[in-house]
Amino acid sequence: MPASRRVFLMSAAAIGQAALLERGHAAAPVVDPSDPQANALGYTPDASMLPGPFAPRHADGAHCGNCALFQGKSAEGPGPCPLFGGKTVQGKGWCSSWVAKE
Repeated sequence: MPASRRVFLMSAAAIGQAALLERGHAAAPVVDPSDPQANALGYTPDASMLPGPFAPRHADGAHCGNCALFQGKSAEGPGPCPLFGGKTVQGKGWCSSWVAKE
């Protein structure tokens, strides 16, 4: 009987930890384009609407979802970017630090 209780407690702890990790990831704030860091990098949540001075730097088809820095699971959805310190960016967004994924 003690072995099954141990297995139950370890399983419950693992499930609880997974739930906390998932909740913590979903709770990450989205980058505001008016944020000073976002403004300096010319971040826009929609790559089709680039700020004027950054438009010449944009490569055709470039967006956060296909950037080497993007850490999201899906190119279309939001995901973390190390440039914005724990905040998420839109997959269809863009900034001047875009680098093609290899």
